[in-house]
Amino acid sequence: MTTQFKTPTADLQHQYDLLQKEFEYEKEMYREQTERAGIHRRIQQGLCWYPVVPGKSYYNSLNQLVVEIGQLEDKETEHNFEYGRPICFFTTKGGGKPEYLNFSAVISYVQDDRMVVILPSPNALTEIQKAGEIGVQLYFDETSYKTMFNALSTVIQAKGNRLAYLRDVLLGKTPASDLKGCVYRARSSRNRQNDHLG
Repeated sequence: MTTQFKTPTADLQHQYDLLQKEFEYEKEMYREQTERAGIHRRIQQGLCWYPVVPGKSYYNSLNQLVVEIGQLEDKETEHNFEYGRPICFFTTKGGGKPEYLNFSAVISYVQDDRMVVILPSPNALTEIQKAGEIGVQLYFDETSYKTMFNALSTVIQAKGNRLAYLRDVLLGKTPASDLKGCVYRARSSRNRQNDHLG
């Protein structure tokens, strides 16, 4: 059964809401899978360092707050940490089951058993420093979802421009107009360029 929406923006907003649900579901499934795998297995897979120790923190040349993270054990194990990948921090608080800190960060630099991580805020640095024994693992990569959310938002918010017109033609009741004028202008422009050359 297809649902008819009154406006193209209502249709796109519905798509946005569905995408948000998919995003939350995928993120939760990723978290459950990593928890089921256990810390030791994630270390062996190169997805996790545990325990780690935070080192010095500073603002880099792009004025981003960063912190150095040092690996304490399993230094011989190959890992998948690399520039630009999202990570999250966790603590085990005695029970062995990871409790994730309430933020994600991005790797700025990795070499051997040390990485530099871009933090979202000074509060994140405080959380890391107060957490006690912590670990770091690769996090759910939100990049493609952020791109899709941004694209949908841009199209939904478009007003009075070509993007709004195309949205209304493709999803609404606005008929497509004749494009002969556009083709003529393109030919005319090309002819003017040739006149200047010849």
